[in-house]
Amino acid sequence: MLPGKSSVALKPLDLATRVSNRKRELIEEIIEYKKGSRLDAKEVIDRLQGRLTDLAQIVKLGANDERAKVRLAEWIAR
Repeated sequence: MLPGKSSVALKPLDLATRVSNRKRELIEEIIEYKKGSRLDAKEVIDRLQGRLTDLAQIVKLGANDERAKVRLAEWIAR
């Protein structure tokens, strides 16, 4: 075993945690674009907000059903 390494393997994050992390990242990106002065900021912000709207629609359909889980995994991958 390497020094400083645990013998316990890290388990991958569950879907809910991955979705939550990605949602937080998108919100942080929107905030940064709003603070900046890039010419394409409006378009990027609109695109990011669209992604958050997509997430809200998936969650509204029910995150417990298997189709929604697949859609959430696809949403993260985009």
